[in-house]
Amino acid sequence: MEELPQDGIWIYGVGEFGHRVSSLLTSTGFSVSGFIDAGARSPLRTPKWVPLDSWDGIGSTVVLGVLNPYADLGKICEDLMERGAARVVTPVQLSQLMEAHGVRLQSYWLTPDYSSRVDLIDVASKREMLGDAESKNVFDRVLRYRILGEVADAGAASSLAEQYNPQDLQFATSGMRLIDGGAFTGDTIRALLEWGVALEAVLAFEPDLSNFAHLSSLLAGRIDVDSIALPMALGSTPAQITWLAGSGPSARVVTSDAEGPSITVALDSVAPRWSPSHVKLDIEGAELEALQGMRGTLRSCRPHLAVSCYHTPEHHWEILDWLAEQDLDYRFYMRNHGQQTFDTVLYCIPESW
Repeated sequence: MEELPQDGIWIYGVGEFGHRVSSLLTSTGFSVSGFIDAGARSPLRTPKWVPLDSWDGIGSTVVLGVLNPYADLGKICEDLMERGAARVVTPVQLSQLMEAHGVRLQSYWLTPDYSSRVDLIDVASKREMLGDAESKNVFDRVLRYRILGEVADAGAASSLAEQYNPQDLQFATSGMRLIDGGAFTGDTIRALLEWGVALEAVLAFEPDLSNFAHLSSLLAGRIDVDSIALPMALGSTPAQITWLAGSGPSARVVTSDAEGPSITVALDSVAPRWSPSHVKLDIEGAELEALQGMRGTLRSCRPHLAVSCYHTPEHHWEILDWLAEQDLDYRFYMRNHGQQTFDTVLYCIPESW
C-alpha cells in the first residue's frame, strides 16, 4: 500500500474519530493541513476547518476520519475527487498504514491485523452455514472491506430502517414476546410498532441510566404492551460493570470516569420462565456472553434471534459458530444495515416455527 505523504494531509470529518486520527498522524510525524466537513459551520474545537464546498484540494491526500453507520464513504469520496483530491484513504487503509509506524488504530471491528485473524478460520465453511445468497454476499463483502478497505465495499447493503425487521426475511411475527438486550431509548420497540408489528410483551434491558429514562417513558405510555424495563446489562454471569454514559447508542463498558456501577445478569437467572418468541441483542460486544447466559431459554423456547455481530473483529463468525454448535435447528441469515459494515446483524429463524 502506498505510504502517506509527510505533509499536506487533510482529514475529512470533525467528530471524535476525526480528531483521534489527527492526533495519531501528528504524533507519528505527519503534518495535517486541516479538516474538511460538509457541515454548515465549524465546530469550536476544530482548528483549520474548511467546509467541503469551499475546499480547493487539487492534488491533496485526504484521510477519511469518519467511522459510523451513517457516513456514505462512496458519496464522500466522489465529492472529494470532484474537488480535486488525488487520493482518499479509508479508515481500514489508515489503520494498516499506522501499524507500520508502530501505532495501532483500533475501534470496534477496526484492527490492522484483521487479515491475519481471517487466515485462522475456514471462511468457506462459515459462509456455507448461511441460508441464502444475500447472506453469503454480506459475509464476503464485510470481510473484503475490513481487509482491503475499498470504498466500493463500504456501503450499507440493506436499509437501516429495516434493522431487526428485514422485509425479505420472515423475522418479526404478530404477538411477539420480545427480549430487547441493549434497548437504548426504545428505538427498536418504536420501530416495530411503527411497522405495525403487534407486541404482546417486552422485557427490555438498558444499563445506561439516561437511555433507561427515555425507554421507561416510552413503555409507560404503551398500555397495550405488557412491558418490563430493567436498568441492567445482559451477560453470561452476574457481575458489576462500569458504564460510560452520555454516548448515545455507543455507550459502552469502561473501567473509570463513568456514571457509576451497573449490573450484568444472565437471562436464565433473572427471567428463566419468561418464554420469549424473539430476542434482540445489540450490546456493544457482549453479545456472545449474553447468548451463553441464556442457554436454557434458547433450548426451551428457540426464539427468533437478531444478534449484532459487528462490534468486535471475530464476532463476524464466532457468534454464528457458537449458535450452530448449540444444534438448535436454526436457519441463519446475515444482513448489513449500516455503512462501513456497522449494524451487521445475524438473524436466526427456527426451522419448525
